[in-house]
Order: sequence, then structure tokens, then C-alpha cells
Amino acid sequence: SISLILSSITYFYLGKPNLSDQPLNARKEEINLFKKNVSEQKKLNQNILKEVQQQLSENPNNIQALLTAALIYSKQKRFSKEVEILERVVKITNGDIRIKSMLAEAYSKEANGIVTLPAIHLLNEILDQDPLDPRGLYLIGLAEFQNEKYLNALEYWITLKEKSSKDAPWNTILNQNIKEAAIRGNIDLDTISSR
Repeated sequence: SISLILSSITYFYLGKPNLSDQPLNARKEEINLFKKNVSEQKKLNQNILKEVQQQLSENPNNIQALLTAALIYSKQKRFSKEVEILERVVKITNGDIRIKSMLAEAYSKEANGIVTLPAIHLLNEILDQDPLDPRGLYLIGLAEFQNEKYLNALEYWITLKEKSSKDAPWNTILNQNIKEAAIRGNIDLDTISSR
């Protein structure tokens, strides 16, 4: 659950839950360093945004600057700004599927992780053009999972798993999701084939 994850992260940085507060006091320097790093990252992001805004004032269609701004807004969890920028970049690039894929993910982040109808529409366009687009396969599988169509989700995710390198950054979460879909759907994974 989310609260368990948050408490685990908190305990990782602040100390163990069943120990006295002495270890916490001893880690003040470490805690202050962590807070300083977070603060420095926020300042760095603000400086980058200022630079990006300058570049965009000179060239409003600077795709690299727009994508940099979208990334920073995503890190700041300002997903509506990220969506706004990515929608603009999709228009500038005449519907580049890589940007559409990023936009579909941004729509889902904006909706608190729910793969929305606008995202599904984009994902179908993406997968029509590139049936092995990793983000497209993952997100359309997530949409199927959220609609309790576990077999369909598994087919998309197993396709992604088969086409991914062993060190792909999404492998851990993908394997967890495959197991969860199989459990929820009461599906034997040996009976599933990729799409």
C-alpha cells in the first residue's frame, strides 16, 4: 500500500521505527545533507526552467527546450503543465509517436495513474504505427489491467517482456505486474502467448 511505501521511505531516511530516538539524533548531519540535496535539486530545476524559458522566447518551437521543461514539470509533479507542453510538441512534430507516447504517459500521471480515454486513444495510434513501442505496450497493458481484463494485460506485458533487454529499467515493475495480473485473473502464465 502507499502508506507502507511512504513509511518505509521515511524510516529509511530517518531511522528504524522500533529504536529509540538516539540513532535519529546521531543522523542529524545525514538528514540535513538529504534536505540540502533536495533543496539544491529544486534550485537547479528552477534555474534550468529559467534557461528553457529564455530559449523559448527566442524560438517558441524549440523541441529540446520544450521537452526539458516537460521533464522538469514531471519531476515537480506538475502534470497538467507537462501535458500542456507535450500536446504542443505533438503538434510541432506532426504527431511523432515518441512524443505521443510521452503524452499518453503524462495523461495517466495527471489522472493519478489511471490510463484515461485520451491516453488509450493515443496508445492505439502509437501501437498501430509501432506494435512494439515499450511505453505503449506497458500503458495499454495497464489500461487493460485497470479494466480487469487481465488476460489482455498479460498478453501486452509478456510481449513487452519478450522484446525487452535483460537490463531494461522497467523489468522489475513489469514482472511484478505480470504476477499480479495472473493472480487477479487466476491465469496460468504458461498458457499465455505474446501479441
